[in-house]
Amino acid sequence: MKNILFLFLIIFLIVSCRNDEIGSEKSKFEITVSNVTNSSVSINYKIQNVNTEKYLICSSSENFDIQNYEVKVPIQNNEGTLTIDNLSANKKYYIKGWYNSGYSNTISATTKEIIFSTVIDKNLGLNPENGNFLYLSASEIDPTKNSVYLLTRQIQQYPTEGKKIELHKMDVNGTKIWSKLIQDSNSPWTYKLQILSDNNIAVITGKSTQKATIITKINTLTGNFIWQKEYPSIDLNGLQGDHIHGFSYQNNIMKIINGSGNIYDAEELFVDNDGNILSHKTIETNGTPYWIINAKYLDNGDIINVGKGDKIPNDILVTYEGMINRMSFNNGFSSNIWTKYYGDYGGDDSFDNFLIKDNNIFIDGFYGGNNGYANNQHWLLKTDLTGNIIWENKLPVKQYFIYNGLDFFSDNQNNFYSLMNEMYAPTFPQYNIITLTKFDENGNFLWEWNDGVGYNTDTFIANKAFDLSNNEFLIVGDRSTNQTGLGNIRFLKIKVE
Repeated sequence: MKNILFLFLIIFLIVSCRNDEIGSEKSKFEITVSNVTNSSVSINYKIQNVNTEKYLICSSSENFDIQNYEVKVPIQNNEGTLTIDNLSANKKYYIKGWYNSGYSNTISATTKEIIFSTVIDKNLGLNPENGNFLYLSASEIDPTKNSVYLLTRQIQQYPTEGKKIELHKMDVNGTKIWSKLIQDSNSPWTYKLQILSDNNIAVITGKSTQKATIITKINTLTGNFIWQKEYPSIDLNGLQGDHIHGFSYQNNIMKIINGSGNIYDAEELFVDNDGNILSHKTIETNGTPYWIINAKYLDNGDIINVGKGDKIPNDILVTYEGMINRMSFNNGFSSNIWTKYYGDYGGDDSFDNFLIKDNNIFIDGFYGGNNGYANNQHWLLKTDLTGNIIWENKLPVKQYFIYNGLDFFSDNQNNFYSLMNEMYAPTFPQYNIITLTKFDENGNFLWEWNDGVGYNTDTFIANKAFDLSNNEFLIVGDRSTNQTGLGNIRFLKIKVE
């Protein structure tokens, strides 16, 4: 009997020891908050005895799991810190870890509020001559992001006449480095700046009376002319080609499409860095309704043309939908490869600006619903090079406003920025608001800055925005001092925190 009791005691001790060993090998998954910004949450994690797949999952809803979440981040190591990016500002998020046997503890964090501050807001002192108006026609930033180039034009009020066109180099604090007179004559709607591969800058203008495209190459250090050449326009059905409807700079070649727009023929001009003509020809459109509105070249020579068009031109209703079409130019004739329309018929949709990046088309525009004002939305799209939508995002906008896209660009993190003029239309005089909106790589809203609230009486019209460094952005444009004032160039630098 004593032997039996002793045997049971030995078995009990062995089982207890094994249970202790098993208990000591239980899986552990613990997370804590490391850091919070206005767009991210960093998480410290520590994991034991988990040899399977593991993730951090995140949601703005408290009820979430591995089947229902907003963000999933894979975990490779057993200890470290991971950051969940592209979150909305001033919003509460719930986060937990997942592995095949369960979840970690759940934590929450509220992203910080975005604060906008004005670093610089100044009149650059680029004053017009007596009786003239001053406008900013084009702007560009140096690749070093230490300086910007501003192309201004003066308009004589009485009689109305185009006057001086000047290029100004400013540092990013608004101090003038040099100014240079480009031409002392009018240039209707033909203004473009291009930083060249040799670090000089090309200024593209035109002359309406002489029917010529003018390209001026300038040394960016001194402001001195390297050369200035005129390229006589090809007569396009008796119409002067005074608009740039397409432009790309590829492999040291400036590729320019000029014309009068609409169904008329276009002019294609290829010029190298030294001003040599590589190609100059008329492009016959064959009377097709596919107008060249805003075009960029692909590497194979085709163009992507983005804008708006009347999907059913022969009906009694004149409305516009967002439009993309791809064309090829062969022996002076345009050939339509495909055309696609986007939006609801009858809604006055529009595509304002676009980028071609990583063999995809990114578009900034507005969705007009099916009756204009009532259902207007800010509309971002990503398509492939055949026009198929990869993603699209429509965001609410202000009611009774007319929107005009001014600039659209991306940064090296694949975020997108839209610069807009938003004009209140029902009353006169109208008032306008300038906005700069940031979106993530999937078109999700991140933040919006605006230069005024309510009935903004500021007459500022932006030209372009530039992403500097340290979350600073530069916005340049012109504004009149009053309804009939002479105007000045505004230099506005903001910081986002």
